Amino acid sequence: MAELVKYTENILCQVWNKYIYTIFIRSSLKSNPSKKIHNDFISIKDHVPNKIGGGHHRNSVEKIEMVSVIPYIESAPLNYSDFKTCEFVEHLEMSEALIKYNTSVYMMCNIPLHLLVDCLFHRSRVSIGHQHGMLILKRMNKSEITKIFNIHSKTCEHKYITVLRPCDKRVHNYPSGVPSTFHDFPPAPPNPSLRKKIINGFCEATAPSNFEESGCAVCGSLTLKSHLSELNSLNIDLSVLNAPGCGFTRKERKLSTEPITEIRGNIMDTSCKYICTDCEQKVRCGKMPKFALARGLWLGEIPEELQQLSFAEKLLIGRIRHNQCVVHVAKGMHKMIANAVIFEHPIQKIYTVLPPPIEEMDELLAFIFTGPCQPTTDDFHRIPLLICRNKVSKALEWLKLNHTDYADLEISYNNLASYPEDSPPVVINYRQSMTNKIPEATSVHDMELENGTIEGMCPFTVYTLTSDEYDTFTSDTLKAIAAKHLDEGGKVLAIGHSKEPQSIWKNPKLYPQMFPWLFPYGLGGIGHERQKHRLSDAEHKRHLLMYHDKRFQKDSHFPLIAFNHEQIKDSTKAGFILAKQKSFDNIANRLLQINSDVLTDITERMIKGERMKGDSQEEKDCLQLIHDIDRIGGHVKGSITSKKYMRNEIWSLISFRGAPSWYITLSPADNKHPISLYYADTQEEFTPLLRCKSEKDSLIADNPVASARFFHFMIQAFIKHVLGVDADHPGIYGDTCSYYGTVQQQGHLTLHLHILLWIKGALIL
Repeated sequence: MAELVKYTENILCQVWNKYIYTIFIRSSLKSNPSKKIHNDFISIKDHVPNKIGGGHHRNSVEKIEMVSVIPYIESAPLNYSDFKTCEFVEHLEMSEALIKYNTSVYMMCNIPLHLLVDCLFHRSRVSIGHQHGMLILKRMNKSEITKIFNIHSKTCEHKYITVLRPCDKRVHNYPSGVPSTFHDFPPAPPNPSLRKKIINGFCEATAPSNFEESGCAVCGSLTLKSHLSELNSLNIDLSVLNAPGCGFTRKERKLSTEPITEIRGNIMDTSCKYICTDCEQKVRCGKMPKFALARGLWLGEIPEELQQLSFAEKLLIGRIRHNQCVVHVAKGMHKMIANAVIFEHPIQKIYTVLPPPIEEMDELLAFIFTGPCQPTTDDFHRIPLLICRNKVSKALEWLKLNHTDYADLEISYNNLASYPEDSPPVVINYRQSMTNKIPEATSVHDMELENGTIEGMCPFTVYTLTSDEYDTFTSDTLKAIAAKHLDEGGKVLAIGHSKEPQSIWKNPKLYPQMFPWLFPYGLGGIGHERQKHRLSDAEHKRHLLMYHDKRFQKDSHFPLIAFNHEQIKDSTKAGFILAKQKSFDNIANRLLQINSDVLTDITERMIKGERMKGDSQEEKDCLQLIHDIDRIGGHVKGSITSKKYMRNEIWSLISFRGAPSWYITLSPADNKHPISLYYADTQEEFTPLLRCKSEKDSLIADNPVASARFFHFMIQAFIKHVLGVDADHPGIYGDTCSYYGTVQQQGHLTLHLHILLWIKGALIL
């Protein structure tokens, strides 16, 4: 009897809701006959972003018309009818929703699935499908997914409820001169409830479950553990990962008499025991994942012979010389630190005999030592410039047996015997100094007397520098100086050509010959034919930087060379596109007919800070030449033109929003934070150990990618939870309406963020 009463009450409630819904629609149609209402949900597509600067430039929240939701409301706030739309929050079980969400703020709706998914983004459709046991593929279109949900609705047990949040309050017609919305400014200080919500949100975002990661056996990439499943616990057919006869793998050989053979079976990384969600979905459908090692991305484990090689030893075993290097070791009274500046070599020389003669090392490497006295033998053993002849010979012998591009290599033991083992193989330039700190790179809060470590291997960092002479010049001034330099016949550093040049385009052998200690078998190079039209070079490099053993992150050369090649490709593409345009003939004629005297005069006036407008036609041609240079430089990341475009974006945002309310500088301590040290280390499980300062400094110096990942992780949490961007609460500074942030590198290579913040209700000046 009780069940019958409950059933009757539910029927009456549904009839009453539909009756109210019908009256509401009729009244709406009478007041606005031109409005057409469908039975389906009406989704909102907001083409004007509500957040400007950073983030996605599109609406990141699914919005639904409130009038479409009314018939399916189970519980809602009292004032829900005052809102025009509602935002999708989550789809979960009813009991969990009542615990997690407050019904005085959120709406609980029992919406038919085929109507709900019609208004959601693809990611939400896939997530809801998985909750209901349906397999939704990423390539399915909207209509196919809706049909699947429509079929499922007939047998659905309705255990789940949809949580929505009312938004976009109805605007009332106020008299002229009276604003329709009000925002208090300056905003009130955050109350205890808001502070608690911000702190809890930030702590949850930085919990170990959000950064603990491990490797996937199928693709080898580092992936969050929450997105991994144990491979042995799943019943999956992995035969799609078998590629016999393709030459994607290679067994290690110990003797030259052993045959060259492939590894039998599925191509996976046997040191990993997990599989990521993306690979699992593809393999279940019988398809090859995008980053699967079976696509020609297999690398193989690094053998003992190629491990623990010093900076100088690596220079002796690479078949392709790709750069020149200046190493600076700075020693104070107690501590020592080292860094290297790498320059791209104009001709990528290919060696047929290794190691090269010791005389050639002076062309490749320069060594500067600063300190209170001349370097000692103990000092040499703390820097990565010593060469162990036995290690180099074993490494070359192993590569000749196993590396695909080292089979024809000639090992010169006479050249190897000429290298000393107790001192660097180049001339030492000594300069006396009583401290190893650089004043320009020292923070006002840095209380350390010296940088570096007292004992053990000193931190060694590779980076690039620009002259202080040009730091204060504007981008137009620098380009004018460059144009004048070329017009006077000045020389430039260019990629040279030899009889058999090594191209950086579609050359899978380039990186394995540059970095044989990273590609020990010569396989898995960038630009493999199997990856054609599937994987770009930039995607492949990002994949390698996230390889599970972090070999590419810890290498001092690879990140810099990979980024440098991307810059060359970007500028080459931009130049090619420019040459194909109809205006290229005018640009070429303007370059050939430029007046040298006028260009010199413009350059000198720009150096003095004068703003040029171009009075004569010749001056206008010179300024147009600078604009032509922008058309190429704007495509190159980190170029002067790209920075100029960023300044233009900031000025546009100021014109749109007014003056910013806050200017914030944030600098996470990457050499002290446990999360940063976890990223830099190779341990899978996060354990916040107490480490000494020298160990922390060495970890961070050996893995610059970890510092960048930690910085990105912390900034994302700061923007969402502290500033309140795309969150369900305002930020600690107020309700954020826009922001614009730029990343800068400090003197000691720590990243920090400068961000402009606009608060709602601020005065527009």
